[in-house]
Amino acid sequence: MISADALYPIRVLSEATGIPTVTLRAWERRYGLLIPKRTPAGHRLYSDHDIALVKRVTKLTREGHSIGDIARRMVGVPSAPERPDDTLAQCRREMLGAVEDFSRVGLETVYARALSGHALETVFSEIIEPLLDELGRRWLIDDHGIAEEHFFSAWLRNHLAALMEAGASENRGPRLVCACMPGNYHEIGLMIFSLLLMNQGYQVLYLGNDMPLHPLPVVIERSAARALVLSSGLDVYDTQSLSRLNGFAKLLAVPVFMGGPLSRRHPEALQAMDIIPLGEKMDIALHVLGRQLTPQTGAKADVLTPTG
Repeated sequence: MISADALYPIRVLSEATGIPTVTLRAWERRYGLLIPKRTPAGHRLYSDHDIALVKRVTKLTREGHSIGDIARRMVGVPSAPERPDDTLAQCRREMLGAVEDFSRVGLETVYARALSGHALETVFSEIIEPLLDELGRRWLIDDHGIAEEHFFSAWLRNHLAALMEAGASENRGPRLVCACMPGNYHEIGLMIFSLLLMNQGYQVLYLGNDMPLHPLPVVIERSAARALVLSSGLDVYDTQSLSRLNGFAKLLAVPVFMGGPLSRRHPEALQAMDIIPLGEKMDIALHVLGRQLTPQTGAKADVLTPTG
């Protein structure tokens, strides 16, 4: 028998129905299937009726009905074709909801669904990167944002590391050394870019964050790498660091690329140091790097475009 006054938080609704909280929020936002009550602090509260409703919806989806059809029958949501950008935006919202719930299962569920319908490059550029930007803004204005950013970064770092490890021995294209500049500890951007490079057939020797420059010439020589990709999360460096970088680049017999905010804000200075700026947009960076590593670019760039 349904109780008229029993109310439960979203965690209880999720446990009672087996539906992740991120999905429940999506059903509420997109389809209006749930209309929860709210506490004075704004937290959602659900009734026994909501539990029964979610179980009914779950049964119908298992029988082959789409969530859109179910919503139209139950609450009259109008039918409208879903554009790819709508799907990507929805995935971003759902992943943000999973981060707010600190739900690893929610993240994995939405991420897997995104990959099932979109290319890896699209998922990173349209979902992961904007989500990182949003969490970075929250970091500055909300104490909870710090924990959210740490949670998502830890999940993403582990996920990217597993993907890179799984694909490390599959490629036969040119080998690239990828490393963060000294003093740079935010490596997720470089990890994503390295994975995209691997997806295009390159072999990537990944050295991680805060990498000193002086061992890199030996690394390049011993590994027979054809280029070096550096990442800088900083906008500026002191004069001594810039001087060291300038001298370092001129010693190498392979092209040196730089991505991140430094390359976006100071492309002319980097070019004067024989460093090719990649900027911060990964799709553009991939194009620039691929274009440079061709025979017509001269002695420093005698690398063939990798094969997949």
